[in-house]
This record gives sequence, C-alpha cells and structure tokens, in this order.
Amino acid sequence: MTLGHRAAVLVIAVGLSVGPLAHPGSALAQAGYYVTPLLTVSETYDDNLFLTSSNRQDDFISRFVPGLKAGYQSEPLTLLGSYSFRSAIYDKHPLLDTPVESQLGSLTLTHRPTEVLTLGFDGAYSRTSIASELNQPNPALPFIPVQATTGLLTARITSTFYTLAPSIGYSFDTLTRGKATYNYAVVESGGLSTTTQDVALQLDREITPRDTGLLKTYYRHFESTASGPLFSSSASASSDSYTVTAGWKRRFTPQWDATVEAGPRLTDAAGTTGRVDLSLPRSRSTPFGFSASPLPRGGCRLPQRGVPPRRRERPRSTSSTRRRPTS
Repeated sequence: MTLGHRAAVLVIAVGLSVGPLAHPGSALAQAGYYVTPLLTVSETYDDNLFLTSSNRQDDFISRFVPGLKAGYQSEPLTLLGSYSFRSAIYDKHPLLDTPVESQLGSLTLTHRPTEVLTLGFDGAYSRTSIASELNQPNPALPFIPVQATTGLLTARITSTFYTLAPSIGYSFDTLTRGKATYNYAVVESGGLSTTTQDVALQLDREITPRDTGLLKTYYRHFESTASGPLFSSSASASSDSYTVTAGWKRRFTPQWDATVEAGPRLTDAAGTTGRVDLSLPRSRSTPFGFSASPLPRGGCRLPQRGVPPRRRERPRSTSSTRRRPTS
C-alpha cells in the first residue's frame, strides 16, 4: 500500500559568523576559531499530515529552527560541533504545536599526529516526534548509514537516534591510502529498538588525478527488538552480512564526485539459511565547509573522515600563445 504525501516548503535561513581576526605573523593566522548562530524559518503545506491511505488531513506548518555551530581548525586538529532544535506551529491542528519538535546535535573530530596517519571521530544525536524523518538521509550527517534508520513507524511517536563512529586512516604512499571505520548506531521508536554495527576496511588507489580505484570489505550486524502496546507480541531479530566490493570514484569538479561499487554479499539471518546476493551501492558527495575570518574566504574544505587531505595540484594549462598584430 502506497501512502501519498506531498509537501511544499518555503525556507528562509539567516546566519552570522563570529570569529577572531587573523593578523599576519600571529598564532591565529595558523589556527581558526568560529561561532556561527543560525536561524531557519520555514512554512510548509502538507496534504497528508498523518500519512494515512484514507481520510487525509492537510495543514500549514510554521517551523523555527535556531541553532549554533562552533569549531576550531588547525593543521593537526579539527573540532566541529553543532546543535539545533525545531519549534512548530500548526494552523489546523493546534494540539500538535510544540516548542521542541526535534533536536539535532553532532560532533566531528579529526586529528593528524603525523603526515600519514589520521584519526577521526563522528558522533550525532537526534530526537524527534516525527519518527518517519529518521527514514530519510540527512545531508547534515553524511556519515550515518541510511539502513540504520529505515523501516521506522509513520505514526507521530517520539524517537531517538544516536551514533558513534571512530575511524583511522593511513597513507602508504602518495597514491595509496587505507581506511578503517567502525559505526555504532541505535534507534529507539515506540517500543522498537534497533542496533546496527558496521565495520569497514577500505583501500584506495589513485589511478589518475580524477579517478580512484576502490576495494572495500564490510561487516554489518543488525539487531532489532519490538515490544510495547504498538506490537501484538514481543519479538527480536538479528542478521549478519559480509560484503566485498570493487569500485571506481570519479571526481568531476573539486566540489562534486560520484562513486559506484559492486560485489557479492553474504547475509546470515537468525532462523534462515545464508544467502548470497549482489551489493551495488552508489553515492554522490560534496565537501563540507565553513567560513570564518581566519580561514580562506569562501570556506574551507575539510578532509574526509580518516583520510589525510590531498595536496592541491596546480591545474595544467593548455592556453595558446597570443601573437601581437604586426603593423
């Protein structure tokens, strides 16, 4: 059964960056601090507020999202943190009005003790009264696996989600890099509790300045427990999957790249026999940056979690020599 759902959103965002001024020759010219208060105001029309197949109800919702981002960045250490909450006012359903409809916090830490070694950590916490929001990818938290939050209830039930993701990266040479990550994610929603643990090992080999070959192996353990008045009986389930993929990453511009991978996946679930299928993940990514006075104008590109930043290469010019007209 498909539940129709359409929403039109008008968003107005306001931000202000505050940071120390960089003076040439001072310590602040090499390290940057910033604090960015944010405010987003949106007006949404939803034609199926409760995601029902019949007796649909529509509404206009006004939402206000104040937030704060703060960070410190230097050559060996980068620390980024953010927090925001959302208030909502419903035009036709005032009982749904709430000062805190959702909360979102995140923390990112990157440390480079040496030129070839990078240590990383990502953490996030989310709490919302609309459980289905956790089913969608969050561009603000790109390191969260979508599979960790899929299948949540569409009812309006308070749900919480948190994840912890340490990582380590090592550069074997200028073209070959290795990376290991561990991701622990927990979702609790209306008596349904799911835990996902991911372990990934990755080896990258730069083929050309724009193309990179990928070799990855994944292990995932998924466990869910259902109990409470929303379920007819208590139940639990678990599964383990193992995947090996080979892939290709193409960088089209400094701000945009695409990745395609393929390989066999073995899944072993409780009460079933193991099965083998094909895993074909695809992704697109863009760099995540902030602007602050001690940093370059237009923002800075942060290195990928667990991977040392690449040195910028000067583009090869193919300009032709102009000849002056002779008189």
